[in-house]
Amino acid sequence: MSGSVHNKQLCTFFQKVGACRHGDKCVRTHVYPKHSKTILFPKLYDNPKHVEGLKKGDPEPVAPEIVSSLDETQIQQRIDSLYKDVFVELALKYGPVDKVVICENVNPHLSGNVYVRFRDEADAMKCYKECNDRWYNGKPRRNVQLHTRETGRLPPRARSVCLPASHHVRKTTLDYRWCPGCFVNIIICTNNNTKSEKNSMSLVAKLADKSATELFEEYSIQQLQQLKGQLAADVHSKKLELRTLVGDNYRDLLKVADDIIRMNDLADQQTSRLSDLTYRRAKYDDKSLRNFNKFSSALRANDLEKTKFRNRQVLLRNIVDHLDFGLQVLREEVEEMQAETRIYEHDDGENSRESLSLQFVQLAKQFYLTERFFGDEMKTASFVVQKFGKMKEDFLQELRTETANCTGDSDYEFALQLLVSYIFVAQSQILEALEWYLNVRYDKVKQFELKHELHNCLNYIYNTLSYLTVFCSKLPTSLMRQVHSSANSNWVANTGFRKYSRWLDIPANYKVDFPLSLHELKNVSEKEVDRIGEKWKIDVGAYLNRQISTDFLQSEDLEVLSSSLSKVLHSFKRFTSLVAIKYEDSRLVDNLLSAWKSIFFKYLENSVGKFQSISSLILQTYNSTEVLQSTRTSSGLNLFQYTDLTDIDLYLSQISNPSLYAIDAVVTQLGQFKRTLVMVLDSLQGLSKLSSFLTKQVLSIDDCEDDEYWKKTATYIDGLVDEGICFVIDQLNKLITDFLKEFGKLVDSGESRPLKHFYTIRVLYQLRENIDINTIYEQFKRISVSAQNFQTLDLSRMVDELLRKIFKPLVENIASPFKYEMKQMIQNRPAEEYAEVALWTSNDSGIPVPNAPSFELENLLYRLSCSLTNVAENPSEDFSDVYFSDTFAEAKVALVDDLIDCLETEEQKHDNNIDQKERPEEQDLPEDGMESATERSVNLNAQQKQSIDSKTIALLTFADLVFLNCFKTIPLSETALLDQVQNGGSKRQVDKLAEINPYLAEQACIQNICKSVLDHFKGCMLMFGPLY
Repeated sequence: MSGSVHNKQLCTFFQKVGACRHGDKCVRTHVYPKHSKTILFPKLYDNPKHVEGLKKGDPEPVAPEIVSSLDETQIQQRIDSLYKDVFVELALKYGPVDKVVICENVNPHLSGNVYVRFRDEADAMKCYKECNDRWYNGKPRRNVQLHTRETGRLPPRARSVCLPASHHVRKTTLDYRWCPGCFVNIIICTNNNTKSEKNSMSLVAKLADKSATELFEEYSIQQLQQLKGQLAADVHSKKLELRTLVGDNYRDLLKVADDIIRMNDLADQQTSRLSDLTYRRAKYDDKSLRNFNKFSSALRANDLEKTKFRNRQVLLRNIVDHLDFGLQVLREEVEEMQAETRIYEHDDGENSRESLSLQFVQLAKQFYLTERFFGDEMKTASFVVQKFGKMKEDFLQELRTETANCTGDSDYEFALQLLVSYIFVAQSQILEALEWYLNVRYDKVKQFELKHELHNCLNYIYNTLSYLTVFCSKLPTSLMRQVHSSANSNWVANTGFRKYSRWLDIPANYKVDFPLSLHELKNVSEKEVDRIGEKWKIDVGAYLNRQISTDFLQSEDLEVLSSSLSKVLHSFKRFTSLVAIKYEDSRLVDNLLSAWKSIFFKYLENSVGKFQSISSLILQTYNSTEVLQSTRTSSGLNLFQYTDLTDIDLYLSQISNPSLYAIDAVVTQLGQFKRTLVMVLDSLQGLSKLSSFLTKQVLSIDDCEDDEYWKKTATYIDGLVDEGICFVIDQLNKLITDFLKEFGKLVDSGESRPLKHFYTIRVLYQLRENIDINTIYEQFKRISVSAQNFQTLDLSRMVDELLRKIFKPLVENIASPFKYEMKQMIQNRPAEEYAEVALWTSNDSGIPVPNAPSFELENLLYRLSCSLTNVAENPSEDFSDVYFSDTFAEAKVALVDDLIDCLETEEQKHDNNIDQKERPEEQDLPEDGMESATERSVNLNAQQKQSIDSKTIALLTFADLVFLNCFKTIPLSETALLDQVQNGGSKRQVDKLAEINPYLAEQACIQNICKSVLDHFKGCMLMFGPLY
């Protein structure tokens, strides 16, 4: 095997056995490995046979006192002792030992060497570090070294590495085992035919003379199986011994041996002819002898040419094997450089990339020379030619891979040498090589995931164009230096082809005949280079436009879409020179902005358009009686419904937000729509920030600035922001207006079912709460660049108007039977008995002073408040939350005013006529219902009930009037209540009551009654729910 390290041949002998007969004077390179499982201990064994085999000039043995008179038994004892020491010491201290090899050769560089192979490389490295300064047998043992080969390739297997003579395997008499089934033996390499070989040969002769019957009579089946295995192992060992003797080219050696035999025959013939010529008679002045010498020379030259021609296939095979080895070394260097993150330095200080680029160039030259000198052979379909073609493809693939991976500013020279190597191996023109380079780089561009690696991709594109500029100026010069300079033009002398030059008749002053003339190298068309570069930019621009536009389309939402555009513009801002890349007839960035704009407004339309689905759901639910009747909520005014206090936050949220669970689906979608509006706002705000970034000074990587273009782009984005704001607000205003109009039509249609009114009120509450339109307007104005005024909606006013339309018929519909009942109560008062009169207080004059309204009124108001929160269609649902709006206050005041009007006494007949007109037929109350309405809640024990006079009725009615005015009084104070009673809408009724009972005309009386009734109202007002 042969190789090269910086064009210097390796010492194959040292590479195989770790020792060389020439030592440090060897002209070839000795390479010491960095990692191995095998440790070499030089001269550890004091070989007594070294004394016997000494020749003149050989160094003295390590132990001169050892005499050569030792017999085989004594030698075996010495070997066993050494074996025991080495195996036990190293195995116990460092780790499992698989094999120990001891050289018994007499050669000075091999004699006494001990090879130890560990099972684990880490154990071997530990042993190597610690055994260099140890002593053995009274002598220091230094120069312990790692060995490149495993011990299986050492003697006795690789005997040809040690000595051309035969070797013998001597096994130790000790039987050490590291683990069951793992026998560790010690192998002794000698130059003598020992007893084991003779024993093997005698065993073969002995077995060959016996028949099968005799063998079975003499040996057991197990013994015969062992003998069979032993003979097979001996045969295999001999085969391996022959192979390792001649190396990997043993077939070529056999062929050369045949040629040597044939050449010897030819030499004998020539010698015989010369002998005959010498002793024959001849005139020495004639030309016959000189002619014969010329003839013989010509004959020898002819025979030599025939031999060279006959061995061309062998020579080609050797050259291809040499190339294969070089390619393997190159791959290992590439892997090592990648593993060391491209910082690895050789021992001689040369940068690894420079060394690697030289190896690429040298291999490329050898590929070219092989095709140049073996052109005819390359036309065949032999195995060697196919192997060469496969190796060439692999080499080109290595060039592609390394060319694609050049990304840094320091990789210019390396990429240049790779391109030179491609030109040599592909025998291409410069423009063709540049196209190949750009195609390789384009394939690498397509491997980037632009969604996350756009910045790296643009950096790669920028480096590619920068490399192209360097190639245009340096590539012709580099090629001229490699092809036409006197120092480098002899590719045979400067490469591994030098060893084959005599077989190929290559002259010493050979100069490569590369198919690129000096004129072609000097005159590279800049126009063509620019054309190639522009075409590549167009292809890259089309790919980037296609991929980035696809990423825009695949964005999940507006936030991701805005983030994608921000990444694109941030990346191009740092590579401003790449803005010039075009797609079709305009710049790539402008096309991307246009594509992004169309996608952005589609997303805006879809985002704002989600309100349409909400309005459809609301209207669909409104028109579905079954859905409305099935509505359930866990909220209302009944605090006793919440019995689970394990989650106090949930409890507080439920009692503080009673309308939250009334319309779950609508609330959920409104909440989602609110978050969508926030996302739209964030995306527009992100665009505004992006516009500001584009106008700032940024440290660009390519040192290129184009302020005018980025200002123009920023202005375009500002326009996008304003246009997006107007679009969102216009769409939102239109959708809300259309929804409220549609809802208003349903309200105006005269639908009198309270359940639908309740649903409508809840929806409007949630709409106003979740869509804070004024806040949205303010936030959009804040990010608007032009601060333009856009059309706005007064959503609160529109909702309040619609609520007023709803509350009025709702309250009238629910309160109508109670108003009728109240009128009947007033009409029947003269004939009724009121026990609460007995609970009144008296003033100093003994005049009774009412301190509370009538029981009848309180009962009626309580039942009215319950009817306001519960409906017959859905009796399990509590609708207390619908009355929390301020809009209900107007309907409540109107209801209280109607109830106050019902307290007015008139002619019975006139009241009956009015009642008949106001009271709908379907709301007539049965007689027993009327009786229940006048029942009293106070049991007067044994007291006999009796009628009361008109003055007492007037006082009772006045107390009811004051109690009803408490619901209208804001703030709830005695002064406000007194003013409300005397100066409000009930003044006319107070005056009429004063006519009946003059006591009510006194200011002190009125104040006393108002104070007492107000105190009573404050104590029971919570029971009246919505009316309070």
